[in-house]
Amino acid sequence: RSISVSVEAETRRAMRPSYRQAPRPRQRSPPAYPPVLVLTAPAPMLAQLAPRLPTGAAWRYEPKLDGFRGLLWHRTASSVQLLSRNSRDLGTWFPELIQAGQKLPVGTLIDGEIVIADDEGCVDFAGLQSRLSSARKQVTCMALERTAVLVAFDALEIDDWPLLDEPLAARRERLGRLLEALH
Repeated sequence: RSISVSVEAETRRAMRPSYRQAPRPRQRSPPAYPPVLVLTAPAPMLAQLAPRLPTGAAWRYEPKLDGFRGLLWHRTASSVQLLSRNSRDLGTWFPELIQAGQKLPVGTLIDGEIVIADDEGCVDFAGLQSRLSSARKQVTCMALERTAVLVAFDALEIDDWPLLDEPLAARRERLGRLLEALH
């Protein structure tokens, strides 16, 4: 409230007949609630430009897929999200991946690349782009014609167990076991 509103309200109260000026009980402030845990996915690790390839056993090299980065997160029993690298919710445009995410254990966060293949089996970036520019009514038909796939390459959390502090090799091992158990 601004001060003028408060003064105006006090003036109106003072102008009422006296039988209405019974003291009002003071309103209590709302109880203080403990802080709420807000579930946010960690930002995906991104490639960095370097003048030359690093060497050593700690490094892994993978082919660059022409797709979108995707974090598939089975957050709660009733919530599965597909997030872009900028935390944009992509689930509306990729319902087949949301459906697949429902098979993951609750509290599982998978990092990967969303791709769609063309008729020859090659990655079709234009197919991905057309999904994002399509009306929601068309998305279901498009998903049936050309299914999107999440090429999973990292598990950041499995069954509410955070894995970010584990080495990549251990996370990939756990991801492999998880995916084998689902098939």
